[in-house]
Amino acid sequence: MRKRFLSYAQLCENRKCVFKQFMSRLLLIFCFFWIQLIENAIPHSLILWDFGNGLEIRLTLLLKVLALVMNLLVLLHFKLHHRLPTSFLALSGFLLLSTASVAWLQPSFFLMALAVNMHIQLMLNLAFFVYLQCKDLSELRNLMRGLRFFAMVNASLVILSFFFVQFSEFFETAVSTSGVKRAFGFMGDEVSVFLTFFLYEALIKKRHASLAVYFIAILCTAGIGAFVVTISLFLFYALTVMRWTMHRIYTATILTFFCSLIFVFYTANLSHWGVLGRIQATWKGERQESSQFRMVSLGTAADMIQKKPLWGTGFGAYAPSVRNHFLPLFKTEGIEHRFEGTMVIVASAFNPYVQMLCESGLVGFSIFVMFLWGLWRIFANKNANPDPEWQQHALVCKGWFLVFCVTFQSANWFLPASFLMLLIMTLVGTQLKINQVFKNELVPSTD
Repeated sequence: MRKRFLSYAQLCENRKCVFKQFMSRLLLIFCFFWIQLIENAIPHSLILWDFGNGLEIRLTLLLKVLALVMNLLVLLHFKLHHRLPTSFLALSGFLLLSTASVAWLQPSFFLMALAVNMHIQLMLNLAFFVYLQCKDLSELRNLMRGLRFFAMVNASLVILSFFFVQFSEFFETAVSTSGVKRAFGFMGDEVSVFLTFFLYEALIKKRHASLAVYFIAILCTAGIGAFVVTISLFLFYALTVMRWTMHRIYTATILTFFCSLIFVFYTANLSHWGVLGRIQATWKGERQESSQFRMVSLGTAADMIQKKPLWGTGFGAYAPSVRNHFLPLFKTEGIEHRFEGTMVIVASAFNPYVQMLCESGLVGFSIFVMFLWGLWRIFANKNANPDPEWQQHALVCKGWFLVFCVTFQSANWFLPASFLMLLIMTLVGTQLKINQVFKNELVPSTD
């Protein structure tokens, strides 16, 4: 009887430990992903105050402010010895200076630019939230499990929305003019590239069932950018993890190239083959394909860069600057009714590097590249890591981030409500904490 009572007490204690770990401060990050998903699926559901002109207070904003306050309490009162990465501080400081210049150069755009800047600053802060608020690696382990669950749910929603469009009114699905069906679940078109991280993690950790689900979901989105990232990740895995010889890499690349040519030019019903159909339509110059629209936005961005190559429009002022430039032209031509639809296309450069060139000029572009290099160094930290689990985690982050920065140029992810930026900041914070833990273990004790 006593033995049975002790086992029951031990079970209760274990449950309390699990609950305590789950209810750690990092739960805020886990909740943030889900709340942002709800805001994306139901745009007006979680708006607490709307001041007009895009100035809104949402629940996610309050969570980001809460994260900032918690970080300040830690830095000011508890752990003054923490040193924040200089790449973050340099970018943050420059963006504030760039937006401040808008008040002088284009004062009518300053309020909107400031709102964008503050949201970006709060997103950058989330990396430090994970780093500063995490107590031990078990909390990071639970956070990563939660993110895998989040990714699997979204992958399942993508597949469900592809085959059962009418299942939910919140599903985002579309059929392009070339006849290609596309499905995005609740997250929108960001989901395709978002899932590539978890696909690569499943590939590294040999979780074949998860790998298949993520790959099918990415195909269901028919995203060209995500498809390029996925194929690049497979090649990167073969070259760096499996350590294929260059002869095998060349052979596989040539075979893939010729097979792609056969599919693109000799398959009659390719329009029903998802992303391959979109590639064919883009190759043939279908004007209504999104890739053609993005070429228009890139052309607009090139014009803006020529006007202010060194300093740009000021961070956060690109969209209103484009609006100010194009609206008179539309009024002159008598097609003002088409202006808002055009702004959806040209208000973004659809490329993070080009966008930074437009908004912050060559100076801001250089600092942004240095920022990305700083993130790469965090993931590629050379401190000895004896734990195989976290060795694999660093390998996944390092490989995915490199491929992501090099290949994914078809959208601007450096945005306040971007799931991709949220994912990157979470991974950076995770890796900062891991690096700190194992660096402290390498420091010899003075006792």
